[in-house]
Amino acid sequence: MIILLYCCGVIGFLMVTYNLWRILTRRPAEVEQEPWVPLSISELEPDDDLPCTDLATVSSVWTGRVVHFTDLSRLWREPTPKQEEEAAFPRPTFRHSEIEEFYRDIVEPEPLINGKRKTVIVYLLKILDAEGTCPSVVGIKKYAAVGKQISDPDSAYGAAALAQLATIPLYRHSLGVARKFVEKNSERIMLPTILIVSLAHDIGKIPSFHSQYYSTADHPQIALIILASIPEYVALSNRDELDSIIRNHHQITPNNPLTACLKRCDQEARNDEMGSFLGQMAQVRASEESSLPIVESLPQPDVPVAKEKISQEWDHPLGSPESGKYVPQKIKLPAWFNADAILGGIHGLINQVEKTSSGVKWLAVSLPNGLVYVKPEALWQVIHQVSDGDPMILVADADEETKRNLLHTVVWELSASRDAIATELMTNAYYTTNASIVSNNDKSFNKLLIPFRVDAFGVLTSELESTKPPVLRKIVKDIRPKHAEDKE
Repeated sequence: MIILLYCCGVIGFLMVTYNLWRILTRRPAEVEQEPWVPLSISELEPDDDLPCTDLATVSSVWTGRVVHFTDLSRLWREPTPKQEEEAAFPRPTFRHSEIEEFYRDIVEPEPLINGKRKTVIVYLLKILDAEGTCPSVVGIKKYAAVGKQISDPDSAYGAAALAQLATIPLYRHSLGVARKFVEKNSERIMLPTILIVSLAHDIGKIPSFHSQYYSTADHPQIALIILASIPEYVALSNRDELDSIIRNHHQITPNNPLTACLKRCDQEARNDEMGSFLGQMAQVRASEESSLPIVESLPQPDVPVAKEKISQEWDHPLGSPESGKYVPQKIKLPAWFNADAILGGIHGLINQVEKTSSGVKWLAVSLPNGLVYVKPEALWQVIHQVSDGDPMILVADADEETKRNLLHTVVWELSASRDAIATELMTNAYYTTNASIVSNNDKSFNKLLIPFRVDAFGVLTSELESTKPPVLRKIVKDIRPKHAEDKE
Protein backbone atom coordinates (compact mmCIF):
# COMPACT_ATOMS: atom_id res chain seq x y z
CA MET A 1 0.00 0.00 0.00
CA ILE A 2 2.82 2.33 0.85
CA ILE A 3 4.56 1.47 -2.40
CA LEU A 4 1.35 2.32 -4.35
CA LEU A 5 1.02 5.72 -2.73
CA TYR A 6 4.67 6.44 -3.43
CA CYS A 7 4.27 5.61 -7.11
CA CYS A 8 1.21 7.89 -7.43
CA GLY A 9 3.09 10.76 -5.86
CA VAL A 10 6.00 10.34 -8.26
CA ILE A 11 3.68 10.23 -11.24
CA GLY A 12 1.81 13.39 -10.12
CA PHE A 13 5.08 15.24 -9.58
CA LEU A 14 6.27 14.31 -13.06
CA MET A 15 3.01 15.50 -14.66
CA VAL A 16 3.14 18.88 -12.90
CA THR A 17 6.79 19.31 -13.84
CA TYR A 18 6.02 18.50 -17.48
CA ASN A 19 3.16 21.00 -17.72
CA LEU A 20 5.28 23.76 -16.18
CA TRP A 21 8.03 23.02 -18.69
CA ARG A 22 5.54 23.23 -21.60
CA ILE A 23 4.20 26.59 -20.41
CA LEU A 24 7.63 28.12 -19.86
CA THR A 25 9.01 26.97 -23.21
CA ARG A 26 5.95 27.80 -25.39
CA ARG A 27 6.54 30.42 -28.14
CA PRO A 28 4.58 33.81 -28.07
CA ALA A 29 2.81 32.98 -31.31
CA GLU A 30 1.21 30.00 -29.58
CA VAL A 31 -0.10 32.26 -26.74
CA GLU A 32 -1.49 35.17 -28.77
CA GLN A 33 -3.76 34.31 -31.61
CA GLU A 34 -3.49 37.87 -32.95
CA PRO A 35 -1.04 40.72 -32.33
CA TRP A 36 -1.82 43.20 -29.50
CA VAL A 37 -3.54 46.28 -30.85
CA PRO A 38 -4.91 49.06 -28.59
CA LEU A 39 -8.56 49.83 -29.31
CA SER A 40 -8.95 53.37 -30.70
CA ILE A 41 -11.79 55.80 -29.91
CA SER A 42 -13.06 55.57 -33.47
CA GLU A 43 -13.59 51.81 -32.97
CA LEU A 44 -15.95 52.56 -30.07
CA GLU A 45 -18.38 54.82 -31.91
CA PRO A 46 -22.03 53.71 -31.65
CA ASP A 47 -22.19 52.75 -35.35
CA ASP A 48 -19.28 50.26 -35.01
CA ASP A 49 -19.76 46.52 -35.49
CA LEU A 50 -19.63 46.37 -31.68
CA PRO A 51 -22.28 48.88 -30.54
CA CYS A 52 -20.83 48.92 -26.97
CA THR A 53 -23.92 50.23 -25.23
CA ASP A 54 -23.98 47.99 -22.12
CA LEU A 55 -21.60 45.99 -19.94
CA ALA A 56 -22.55 42.76 -21.60
CA THR A 57 -21.39 44.09 -24.93
CA VAL A 58 -18.33 45.69 -23.38
CA SER A 59 -17.24 42.36 -21.96
CA SER A 60 -16.91 40.99 -25.47
CA VAL A 61 -13.94 43.22 -26.16
CA TRP A 62 -12.01 41.71 -23.23
CA THR A 63 -11.40 38.47 -25.13
CA GLY A 64 -8.06 38.71 -26.89
CA ARG A 65 -8.07 42.54 -27.12
CA VAL A 66 -6.81 45.30 -24.85
CA VAL A 67 -8.95 48.39 -24.13
CA HIS A 68 -7.52 51.47 -22.38
CA PHE A 69 -9.65 52.90 -19.57
CA THR A 70 -9.55 56.37 -21.24
CA ASP A 71 -11.32 54.78 -24.19
CA LEU A 72 -13.56 52.59 -22.08
CA SER A 73 -14.88 55.64 -20.16
CA ARG A 74 -16.70 56.76 -23.31
CA LEU A 75 -18.87 53.66 -23.02
CA TRP A 76 -20.21 54.73 -19.63
CA ARG A 77 -21.42 58.18 -20.75
CA GLU A 78 -24.91 58.91 -21.95
CA PRO A 79 -24.56 59.38 -25.69
CA THR A 80 -25.57 62.81 -27.12
CA PRO A 81 -24.85 62.55 -30.87
CA LYS A 82 -24.16 65.81 -32.65
CA GLN A 83 -26.83 64.90 -35.19
CA GLU A 84 -29.50 64.83 -32.47
CA GLU A 85 -28.41 68.23 -31.08
CA GLU A 86 -28.50 69.84 -34.51
CA ALA A 87 -31.92 68.36 -35.18
CA ALA A 88 -33.24 69.79 -31.89
CA PHE A 89 -31.71 73.24 -32.48
CA PRO A 90 -30.86 73.88 -36.14
CA ARG A 91 -28.42 76.69 -36.83
CA PRO A 92 -30.27 79.96 -37.50
CA THR A 93 -29.47 82.21 -40.44
CA PHE A 94 -29.66 86.00 -40.57
CA ARG A 95 -30.07 88.57 -43.33
CA HIS A 96 -27.63 91.12 -41.90
CA SER A 97 -23.98 90.13 -42.10
CA GLU A 98 -23.24 91.92 -38.80
CA ILE A 99 -25.74 89.75 -36.94
CA GLU A 100 -24.48 86.63 -38.71
CA GLU A 101 -20.92 87.51 -37.68
CA PHE A 102 -22.02 88.20 -34.09
CA TYR A 103 -23.72 84.80 -33.85
CA ARG A 104 -20.71 83.02 -35.38
CA ASP A 105 -18.14 84.75 -33.16
CA ILE A 106 -19.90 84.93 -29.79
CA VAL A 107 -22.99 82.72 -29.58
CA GLU A 108 -22.20 79.64 -31.64
CA PRO A 109 -18.84 78.59 -30.12
CA GLU A 110 -19.94 78.98 -26.48
CA PRO A 111 -21.21 75.68 -24.97
CA LEU A 112 -22.66 77.51 -21.94
CA ILE A 113 -25.19 79.18 -24.25
CA ASN A 114 -27.73 76.40 -24.54
CA GLY A 115 -31.29 75.38 -23.80
CA LYS A 116 -33.87 78.06 -23.05
CA ARG A 117 -31.27 80.84 -22.86
CA LYS A 118 -30.03 80.07 -26.35
CA THR A 119 -33.61 80.07 -27.61
CA VAL A 120 -34.17 83.54 -26.13
CA ILE A 121 -30.91 84.91 -27.55
CA VAL A 122 -31.69 83.61 -31.03
CA TYR A 123 -35.23 85.01 -30.76
CA LEU A 124 -33.84 88.47 -29.94
CA LEU A 125 -31.36 88.30 -32.81
CA LYS A 126 -34.18 87.30 -35.14
CA ILE A 127 -36.26 90.31 -34.01
CA LEU A 128 -33.32 92.65 -34.58
CA ASP A 129 -32.63 91.02 -37.94
CA ALA A 130 -36.23 91.43 -39.10
CA GLU A 131 -37.17 94.80 -37.56
CA GLY A 132 -33.95 96.31 -36.23
CA THR A 133 -33.28 98.61 -39.18
CA CYS A 134 -35.39 101.27 -37.42
CA PRO A 135 -33.60 104.24 -35.74
CA SER A 136 -31.85 103.44 -32.48
CA VAL A 137 -33.47 106.46 -30.78
CA VAL A 138 -37.10 107.39 -30.28
CA GLY A 139 -38.23 110.89 -31.23
CA ILE A 140 -41.17 113.00 -30.21
CA LYS A 141 -43.10 112.00 -33.37
CA LYS A 142 -43.44 108.51 -31.95
CA TYR A 143 -45.35 109.90 -28.99
CA ALA A 144 -47.51 112.18 -31.13
CA ALA A 145 -48.68 109.14 -33.09
CA VAL A 146 -50.61 107.94 -30.05
CA GLY A 147 -51.83 111.39 -29.12
CA LYS A 148 -49.79 111.66 -25.92
CA GLN A 149 -46.47 113.01 -24.77
CA ILE A 150 -44.57 110.18 -23.09
CA SER A 151 -41.28 110.94 -21.37
CA ASP A 152 -38.93 108.41 -22.94
CA PRO A 153 -35.26 108.60 -21.91
CA ASP A 154 -34.25 109.38 -25.51
CA SER A 155 -36.28 112.59 -25.47
CA ALA A 156 -33.53 114.20 -23.37
CA TYR A 157 -31.11 114.22 -26.33
CA GLY A 158 -30.61 117.54 -28.06
CA ALA A 159 -32.16 117.92 -31.49
CA ALA A 160 -28.80 117.64 -33.28
CA ALA A 161 -27.72 114.53 -31.36
CA LEU A 162 -31.14 112.94 -31.82
CA ALA A 163 -30.98 113.48 -35.59
CA GLN A 164 -27.48 112.00 -35.78
CA LEU A 165 -28.20 108.97 -33.61
CA ALA A 166 -31.35 108.29 -35.63
CA THR A 167 -29.06 107.33 -38.53
CA ILE A 168 -27.73 104.40 -36.47
CA PRO A 169 -30.00 101.33 -36.91
CA LEU A 170 -31.21 99.67 -33.74
CA TYR A 171 -29.65 96.29 -34.54
CA ARG A 172 -26.19 97.85 -34.95
CA HIS A 173 -26.44 99.77 -31.67
CA SER A 174 -27.65 96.66 -29.82
CA LEU A 175 -24.79 94.53 -31.18
CA GLY A 176 -22.30 97.27 -30.22
CA VAL A 177 -23.59 97.34 -26.63
CA ALA A 178 -23.48 93.52 -26.44
CA ARG A 179 -19.89 93.34 -27.72
CA LYS A 180 -18.74 95.93 -25.19
CA PHE A 181 -20.50 94.08 -22.37
CA VAL A 182 -18.91 90.78 -23.41
CA GLU A 183 -15.46 92.40 -23.49
CA LYS A 184 -15.90 93.68 -19.92
CA ASN A 185 -17.00 90.27 -18.63
CA SER A 186 -14.41 87.88 -17.20
CA GLU A 187 -16.79 85.05 -16.21
CA ARG A 188 -18.07 82.87 -19.05
CA ILE A 189 -20.97 81.62 -16.96
CA MET A 190 -22.47 85.13 -17.08
CA LEU A 191 -22.40 85.27 -20.88
CA PRO A 192 -26.03 84.14 -21.46
CA THR A 193 -27.34 86.79 -19.04
CA ILE A 194 -25.15 89.49 -20.59
CA LEU A 195 -26.31 88.71 -24.11
CA ILE A 196 -30.00 88.63 -23.19
CA VAL A 197 -30.03 92.02 -21.45
CA SER A 198 -27.77 93.65 -24.06
CA LEU A 199 -29.81 92.52 -27.03
CA ALA A 200 -33.16 93.20 -25.32
CA HIS A 201 -32.54 96.54 -23.59
CA ASP A 202 -33.77 98.64 -26.55
CA ILE A 203 -36.13 96.34 -28.48
CA GLY A 204 -39.00 98.45 -27.15
CA LYS A 205 -38.01 101.06 -29.74
CA ILE A 206 -39.15 98.88 -32.65
CA PRO A 207 -41.98 100.79 -34.41
CA SER A 208 -44.36 97.82 -34.63
CA PHE A 209 -44.76 97.92 -30.85
CA HIS A 210 -45.21 101.71 -30.54
CA SER A 211 -48.92 102.09 -31.28
CA GLN A 212 -49.74 99.23 -28.93
CA TYR A 213 -47.62 100.19 -25.94
CA TYR A 214 -46.17 103.71 -26.15
CA SER A 215 -49.33 105.30 -24.77
CA THR A 216 -48.53 103.82 -21.36
CA ALA A 217 -44.84 102.93 -21.24
CA ASP A 218 -41.33 103.90 -22.31
CA HIS A 219 -38.97 101.66 -24.26
CA PRO A 220 -37.45 99.70 -21.31
CA GLN A 221 -40.91 98.75 -20.09
CA ILE A 222 -42.04 97.80 -23.59
CA ALA A 223 -38.98 95.55 -23.88
CA LEU A 224 -40.19 93.64 -20.81
CA ILE A 225 -43.66 93.26 -22.32
CA ILE A 226 -42.09 91.75 -25.45
CA LEU A 227 -39.90 89.40 -23.42
CA ALA A 228 -42.89 88.27 -21.37
CA SER A 229 -44.41 86.88 -24.58
CA ILE A 230 -41.49 84.43 -24.98
CA PRO A 231 -42.24 81.20 -23.02
CA GLU A 232 -38.56 80.29 -22.70
CA TYR A 233 -37.79 83.70 -21.19
CA VAL A 234 -40.64 83.44 -18.69
CA ALA A 235 -39.31 80.02 -17.62
CA LEU A 236 -35.80 81.32 -16.83
CA SER A 237 -34.85 81.02 -13.17
CA ASN A 238 -33.26 84.51 -13.13
CA ARG A 239 -36.06 86.22 -15.03
CA ASP A 240 -36.71 88.75 -12.23
CA GLU A 241 -33.06 89.86 -12.26
CA LEU A 242 -33.09 90.19 -16.06
CA ASP A 243 -36.26 92.28 -15.87
CA SER A 244 -34.68 94.57 -13.27
CA ILE A 245 -31.50 95.08 -15.32
CA ILE A 246 -33.44 96.05 -18.45
CA ARG A 247 -36.00 98.19 -16.60
CA ASN A 248 -33.38 100.24 -14.72
CA HIS A 249 -30.58 100.68 -17.26
CA HIS A 250 -31.36 104.42 -17.48
CA GLN A 251 -31.29 105.02 -13.72
CA ILE A 252 -28.84 107.64 -12.44
CA THR A 253 -27.17 105.22 -10.03
CA PRO A 254 -28.14 101.56 -10.61
CA ASN A 255 -27.68 99.33 -7.56
CA ASN A 256 -27.10 96.13 -9.53
CA PRO A 257 -23.52 95.83 -10.91
CA LEU A 258 -24.82 94.26 -14.13
CA THR A 259 -27.27 97.13 -14.59
CA ALA A 260 -24.49 99.67 -14.03
CA CYS A 261 -22.27 97.86 -16.55
CA LEU A 262 -25.08 97.72 -19.14
CA LYS A 263 -25.64 101.46 -18.70
CA ARG A 264 -21.90 102.16 -19.11
CA CYS A 265 -21.69 100.00 -22.25
CA ASP A 266 -24.75 101.77 -23.66
CA GLN A 267 -23.09 105.16 -23.09
CA GLU A 268 -19.78 104.03 -24.57
CA ALA A 269 -21.55 102.71 -27.65
CA ARG A 270 -23.32 106.07 -28.04
CA ASN A 271 -20.01 107.90 -27.65
CA ASP A 272 -18.49 105.75 -30.39
CA GLU A 273 -21.47 106.38 -32.66
CA MET A 274 -21.35 110.14 -32.15
CA GLY A 275 -17.57 110.19 -32.52
CA SER A 276 -17.78 108.24 -35.77
CA PHE A 277 -20.43 110.58 -37.13
CA LEU A 278 -18.51 113.72 -36.17
CA GLY A 279 -15.33 112.26 -37.64
CA GLN A 280 -17.06 111.66 -40.95
CA MET A 281 -18.42 115.21 -40.93
CA ALA A 282 -14.93 116.59 -40.26
CA GLN A 283 -13.55 114.63 -43.22
CA VAL A 284 -16.30 115.97 -45.47
CA ARG A 285 -15.64 119.55 -44.37
CA ALA A 286 -11.89 119.13 -44.87
CA SER A 287 -12.49 117.71 -48.34
CA GLU A 288 -14.80 120.59 -49.26
CA GLU A 289 -12.36 123.21 -47.96
CA SER A 290 -9.46 121.67 -49.86
CA SER A 291 -11.42 121.91 -53.10
CA LEU A 292 -12.14 125.64 -52.71
CA PRO A 293 -9.96 128.14 -54.60
CA ILE A 294 -7.43 130.01 -52.49
CA VAL A 295 -8.26 133.71 -52.22
CA GLU A 296 -6.61 136.49 -50.31
CA SER A 297 -8.24 137.20 -46.97
CA LEU A 298 -10.09 140.50 -46.86
CA PRO A 299 -11.03 142.48 -43.75
CA GLN A 300 -14.60 141.72 -42.66
CA PRO A 301 -17.05 144.32 -41.37
CA ASP A 302 -17.76 144.29 -37.65
CA VAL A 303 -21.15 142.59 -37.62
CA PRO A 304 -22.59 141.57 -34.24
CA VAL A 305 -23.08 137.83 -33.93
CA ALA A 306 -26.67 136.81 -33.24
CA LYS A 307 -27.00 135.08 -29.91
CA GLU A 308 -28.32 131.57 -29.77
CA LYS A 309 -31.85 131.30 -28.43
CA ILE A 310 -31.94 130.85 -24.70
CA SER A 311 -32.94 127.29 -23.90
CA GLN A 312 -36.05 126.49 -21.95
CA GLU A 313 -35.79 125.75 -18.24
CA TRP A 314 -35.15 122.15 -17.35
CA ASP A 315 -38.11 120.21 -16.08
CA HIS A 316 -36.24 118.93 -13.03
CA PRO A 317 -33.61 120.38 -10.69
CA LEU A 318 -30.06 119.07 -10.69
CA GLY A 319 -27.47 118.35 -8.06
CA SER A 320 -29.52 118.32 -4.88
CA PRO A 321 -30.69 115.77 -2.34
CA GLU A 322 -34.25 116.57 -3.44
CA SER A 323 -33.60 115.46 -7.03
CA GLY A 324 -33.05 111.73 -6.95
CA LYS A 325 -30.77 111.83 -3.89
CA TYR A 326 -27.74 111.58 -6.14
CA VAL A 327 -24.45 113.00 -4.94
CA PRO A 328 -22.40 114.07 -7.98
CA GLN A 329 -18.77 113.02 -8.29
CA LYS A 330 -15.74 114.90 -9.56
CA ILE A 331 -14.44 113.32 -12.75
CA LYS A 332 -11.40 113.82 -14.95
CA LEU A 333 -11.40 117.33 -16.41
CA PRO A 334 -12.18 117.18 -20.16
CA ALA A 335 -9.44 118.28 -22.56
CA TRP A 336 -11.65 121.05 -23.96
CA PHE A 337 -12.06 122.73 -20.56
CA ASN A 338 -11.24 126.44 -20.77
CA ALA A 339 -12.17 128.54 -17.75
CA ASP A 340 -11.99 131.85 -19.62
CA ALA A 341 -14.18 130.58 -22.45
CA ILE A 342 -16.79 129.25 -20.02
CA LEU A 343 -16.86 132.49 -18.01
CA GLY A 344 -17.11 134.46 -21.27
CA GLY A 345 -20.06 132.34 -22.37
CA ILE A 346 -21.89 132.90 -19.08
CA HIS A 347 -21.09 136.61 -19.19
CA GLY A 348 -23.02 136.83 -22.45
CA LEU A 349 -26.14 135.38 -20.78
CA ILE A 350 -26.24 137.66 -17.71
CA ASN A 351 -29.43 139.74 -17.53
CA GLN A 352 -30.63 138.51 -20.93
CA VAL A 353 -34.31 137.61 -21.24
CA GLU A 354 -36.46 135.82 -23.77
CA LYS A 355 -40.21 136.27 -24.07
CA THR A 356 -42.02 133.00 -24.69
CA SER A 357 -45.60 131.80 -24.69
CA SER A 358 -45.15 130.67 -21.08
CA GLY A 359 -43.60 133.94 -19.89
CA VAL A 360 -40.21 135.64 -19.63
CA LYS A 361 -37.21 133.30 -19.36
CA TRP A 362 -33.80 134.15 -17.95
CA LEU A 363 -30.67 132.08 -17.38
CA ALA A 364 -28.35 134.31 -15.36
CA VAL A 365 -29.05 137.41 -13.31
CA SER A 366 -26.84 139.82 -11.38
CA LEU A 367 -27.58 141.31 -7.97
CA PRO A 368 -26.34 144.50 -6.30
CA ASN A 369 -24.54 142.41 -3.65
CA GLY A 370 -21.84 141.36 -6.14
CA LEU A 371 -23.23 137.92 -7.04
CA VAL A 372 -24.49 136.47 -10.29
CA TYR A 373 -26.90 133.57 -9.96
CA VAL A 374 -26.77 131.15 -12.89
CA LYS A 375 -29.20 128.35 -13.67
CA PRO A 376 -27.54 124.94 -14.19
CA GLU A 377 -29.05 124.71 -17.68
CA ALA A 378 -27.23 127.93 -18.60
CA LEU A 379 -23.86 126.44 -17.64
CA TRP A 380 -24.74 123.28 -19.55
CA GLN A 381 -25.55 125.37 -22.62
CA VAL A 382 -22.15 127.07 -22.39
CA ILE A 383 -20.42 123.71 -21.92
CA HIS A 384 -22.04 122.57 -25.17
CA GLN A 385 -20.61 125.60 -26.94
CA VAL A 386 -17.09 125.31 -25.48
CA SER A 387 -16.82 121.52 -25.93
CA ASP A 388 -17.31 121.97 -29.70
CA GLY A 389 -19.33 118.82 -30.31
CA ASP A 390 -17.61 116.48 -27.85
CA PRO A 391 -19.55 113.18 -28.21
CA MET A 392 -19.53 112.74 -24.43
CA ILE A 393 -21.43 116.02 -24.00
CA LEU A 394 -23.95 115.19 -26.73
CA VAL A 395 -24.62 111.79 -25.21
CA ALA A 396 -24.77 113.25 -21.68
CA ASP A 397 -27.94 115.15 -22.64
CA ALA A 398 -29.76 111.86 -22.06
CA ASP A 399 -27.54 110.67 -19.21
CA GLU A 400 -28.33 112.51 -16.00
CA GLU A 401 -25.42 110.98 -14.06
CA THR A 402 -22.75 112.13 -16.53
CA LYS A 403 -24.39 115.54 -16.87
CA ARG A 404 -24.38 116.17 -13.13
CA ASN A 405 -20.84 114.91 -12.73
CA LEU A 406 -19.63 117.25 -15.49
CA LEU A 407 -21.42 120.27 -14.04
CA HIS A 408 -20.08 119.47 -10.59
CA THR A 409 -16.52 119.11 -11.91
CA VAL A 410 -16.64 122.33 -13.95
CA VAL A 411 -18.11 124.39 -11.10
CA TRP A 412 -15.50 123.34 -8.57
CA GLU A 413 -12.69 123.74 -11.11
CA LEU A 414 -13.86 127.31 -11.80
CA SER A 415 -13.74 127.89 -8.06
CA ALA A 416 -10.24 126.46 -7.73
CA SER A 417 -8.70 128.12 -10.78
CA ARG A 418 -10.54 131.48 -10.91
CA ASP A 419 -12.24 131.84 -7.50
CA ALA A 420 -15.36 132.32 -9.60
CA ILE A 421 -17.84 130.58 -7.31
CA ALA A 422 -19.23 131.73 -3.97
CA THR A 423 -18.59 128.35 -2.40
CA GLU A 424 -19.56 129.63 1.03
CA LEU A 425 -23.17 129.37 -0.16
CA MET A 426 -22.81 125.69 -1.13
CA THR A 427 -21.67 122.43 0.40
CA ASN A 428 -18.74 120.45 -0.98
CA ALA A 429 -21.12 117.70 -2.08
CA TYR A 430 -23.05 119.83 -4.59
CA TYR A 431 -22.52 122.47 -7.24
CA THR A 432 -25.70 124.49 -6.57
CA THR A 433 -27.36 126.31 -3.73
CA ASN A 434 -31.06 126.07 -2.95
CA ALA A 435 -32.33 129.65 -3.08
CA SER A 436 -35.60 131.59 -2.91
CA ILE A 437 -36.21 133.90 -5.84
CA VAL A 438 -38.29 136.89 -4.66
CA SER A 439 -40.29 138.90 -7.21
CA ASN A 440 -41.35 142.55 -7.12
CA ASN A 441 -44.67 141.65 -5.45
CA ASP A 442 -42.77 139.68 -2.74
CA LYS A 443 -43.84 136.29 -4.08
CA SER A 444 -41.08 133.67 -3.96
CA PHE A 445 -40.25 130.23 -5.28
CA ASN A 446 -37.30 127.92 -4.76
CA LYS A 447 -34.71 127.20 -7.43
CA LEU A 448 -31.31 125.51 -7.55
CA LEU A 449 -28.76 128.08 -8.73
CA ILE A 450 -24.99 128.37 -9.11
CA PRO A 451 -23.64 131.46 -7.25
CA PHE A 452 -20.88 133.19 -9.28
CA ARG A 453 -18.85 136.20 -8.13
CA VAL A 454 -19.10 139.30 -10.33
CA ASP A 455 -15.31 139.71 -10.13
CA ALA A 456 -14.89 136.50 -12.15
CA PHE A 457 -16.26 138.28 -15.23
CA GLY A 458 -13.87 141.23 -15.00
CA VAL A 459 -16.60 143.85 -14.70
CA LEU A 460 -18.10 146.00 -11.97
CA THR A 461 -21.41 145.13 -10.37
CA SER A 462 -22.78 148.51 -11.44
CA GLU A 463 -21.97 147.73 -15.06
CA LEU A 464 -23.99 144.52 -14.96
CA GLU A 465 -26.85 146.16 -13.08
CA SER A 466 -27.09 148.85 -15.73
CA THR A 467 -27.82 146.18 -18.36
CA LYS A 468 -30.73 144.64 -16.44
CA PRO A 469 -34.05 145.24 -18.23
CA PRO A 470 -37.06 146.46 -16.20
CA VAL A 471 -38.99 143.23 -16.71
CA LEU A 472 -36.17 141.25 -15.12
CA ARG A 473 -36.07 143.64 -12.16
CA LYS A 474 -39.75 142.86 -11.57
CA ILE A 475 -39.51 139.08 -11.68
CA VAL A 476 -36.19 138.94 -9.75
CA LYS A 477 -36.18 141.49 -6.98
CA ASP A 478 -33.85 139.45 -4.77
CA ILE A 479 -32.36 135.97 -4.39
CA ARG A 480 -31.89 134.54 -0.91
CA PRO A 481 -29.99 131.29 -0.27
CA LYS A 482 -32.13 128.94 1.82
CA HIS A 483 -29.44 128.31 4.44
CA ALA A 484 -29.31 132.08 5.09
CA GLU A 485 -33.09 132.17 5.54
CA ASP A 486 -32.90 129.24 7.93
CA LYS A 487 -30.37 131.08 10.07
CA GLU A 488 -32.64 134.12 10.22
